[in-house]
Amino acid sequence: MEDAALTEQEIADNDSLYRMPLRVVPIETTPLRRSVLIKNTSLIPALEMFRNQESGSGQVLLHDLSQEKGHHMFGWPEDGKHPDMKILEALGRLEAYDIYSLRIQFRELGIEPTSVDYLKLSPEKQESLRSYMQIFTLPLIESIYGDAENTVKKSLDVVDLFRNPDTGAAKRNLFKLADKLQVDVMEIPRFLDDFSDVYLSLAYFKEYVDDLTPKFLQMVEELKELESNWELSRDPNFLKVSRQVQSDLNDLITSVTSRFEAFRQKTDYMWHEISADKYRDVKELVGDAQRTVSGVLCGLGVKLNAWNERFPKKDVGGPVARN
Repeated sequence: MEDAALTEQEIADNDSLYRMPLRVVPIETTPLRRSVLIKNTSLIPALEMFRNQESGSGQVLLHDLSQEKGHHMFGWPEDGKHPDMKILEALGRLEAYDIYSLRIQFRELGIEPTSVDYLKLSPEKQESLRSYMQIFTLPLIESIYGDAENTVKKSLDVVDLFRNPDTGAAKRNLFKLADKLQVDVMEIPRFLDDFSDVYLSLAYFKEYVDDLTPKFLQMVEELKELESNWELSRDPNFLKVSRQVQSDLNDLITSVTSRFEAFRQKTDYMWHEISADKYRDVKELVGDAQRTVSGVLCGLGVKLNAWNERFPKKDVGGPVARN
């Protein structure tokens, strides 16, 4: 039987790169179904059994959960491996928990989500991504409507613009688009749904990049300040680690941002004499990158958010605490 609707917190978790409510998979054990699979600050998968401001986060590391421990904690049989254990072991190998990676990896692992709605972004999240979506969808709107920016302002849903085009020119251009894509014009709505989902995923990851970049710059600035501290500046191990961390983080941020620039360029190229082959190339490029990008952003996000939460201001925590 399918679970009831997700709570507000579960919706936020479902939209996250780092957290996955276990209600989305066919877990039988009730306490586990109420828990959340997370990446902790060491990037180790853990079951978050509870979380509140007073007592913090109560976690069980996934690699510590054995059949024997499951017997004592949840009443699992002593003999044999419980089906939930098999699912958790598979989930523990995932690098990120965003819906785009999960769609691919659930198929590979043979895991059926308890509802297909759990592999969709919430309407609230989709709304927050509107401005990011426009970066990738404006060329499409331009090709059909001409005045893309004003058209977007009048519509709440980019896809709806093409389901019911409101001008004769737009209708004619839709027929031209269908011809270039080698599909019947009646299949255009399906293409647009597909197109929208592909570029919604780009918007989703781009939003994370823009959120993490200032946190990265702040962390680098603070690390450089620590290097000038009288005591720490004489610690070669600290200096080596600090500079390595800065270099690694910079390489990761640069790699991800350059990939988004490649997506943008590829998209611009696609709209110069669009064809079915060009669209398939872009779709495959995005699909191939989703798991890689999500894994990098998940690791970056966990680390940078942990630093930001622990040291929200420069005057919080002395040099030794930040070392």
